[in-house]
Amino acid sequence: MTPFDIPAGTWQLDPAHSSVTFSVRHMMVSKVRGRFDSFSAEIVTADDA
Repeated sequence: MTPFDIPAGTWQLDPAHSSVTFSVRHMMVSKVRGRFDSFSAEIVTADDA
């Protein structure tokens, strides 16, 4: 049992309301941050068997 049930199906990410960002430490001195301007994602969920 999960805290909430997600219906089975295929879900497309909405790029207008989403972002993909990252940060990496360089030499333990500074942090470099970046982002992807173009991306897509798909989430596929299945019924528990």
